[in-house]
Amino acid sequence: MINNIICKFKNCYFAYVSYFYSNIINKLKPNYFIHGDDWKTGIQANVRKQVIETLAKWQGELIEVPYNIKIQDIEVFLIKRLNENGYKF
Repeated sequence: MINNIICKFKNCYFAYVSYFYSNIINKLKPNYFIHGDDWKTGIQANVRKQVIETLAKWQGELIEVPYNIKIQDIEVFLIKRLNENGYKF
């Protein structure tokens, strides 16, 4: 499950429900921030931009999961993306 993957990282993070991601990102300073790719345009585009700018302060990375991906395929997608970035499980 996704929770198992996330908890294999150096630190374990949680789902955060708010449009003010930058506040929690600044506090936690994650290496990776995972979000669906449905916020590239529209009302959430500015929030996405703020997240990218916040993560850049410590070279954190935004990983966007395709919005139409099947829930059972998210784990495989995340492992592949993280391996591409040099993260070792």
